[in-house]
Amino acid sequence: MSVVARVSGKNASLGERVREPTTRGPRAGRLRDLLRRLPGPRHGQRDRPAPAGAARGARHGPKVRMVGESPADVVLAEQSAERCDGLSIGSDDLTQLVLGVDRDAGALRALFDERDEAVTRMISEAIRKAHAAGIPIGICGQGPGNHPDFAEFLVREGIDSVSLNPDSFLRTVRRIAETEQRIGHEPARERRRTMES
Repeated sequence: MSVVARVSGKNASLGERVREPTTRGPRAGRLRDLLRRLPGPRHGQRDRPAPAGAARGARHGPKVRMVGESPADVVLAEQSAERCDGLSIGSDDLTQLVLGVDRDAGALRALFDERDEAVTRMISEAIRKAHAAGIPIGICGQGPGNHPDFAEFLVREGIDSVSLNPDSFLRTVRRIAETEQRIGHEPARERRRTMES
């Protein structure tokens, strides 16, 4: 399955990966319990053992995906990758924090650009680290829908999934498909199969 087949609505990049969806959504209490059980350091704790079923790659437990939205999340992505089954880049917040530009500030809006080299380097690094750890990585944010060249960049870097707003869905999916065809992009499913074996 190519990136095109893994494109979904904005903020759905985590939910789209649920392999066995149920008719009921996750309850907040259950989510809190799951987060408490995650292995690894949290709130100053170190070397905390992982409870059964909560470790990355647990066969029968829930799959855990983490969203990285700050430069610190990218710098420490290896640590996150040890504790989860997949990553997602929150590109709007990452851009804002890398560039130090509030995307909602009218006077500064022209400076907010996901295609800035500092941002694209961070995204490339996050993708590389996720794949080195053998886990998939997606992206959510306005960038791929707003900038066709940014969507192409993501495909070339090997992103596994993209989320989009409805108004940019069709044109961006077409652009991603064309890019994949042009560069002979290996389907994301094949990459994951290689990572999992």
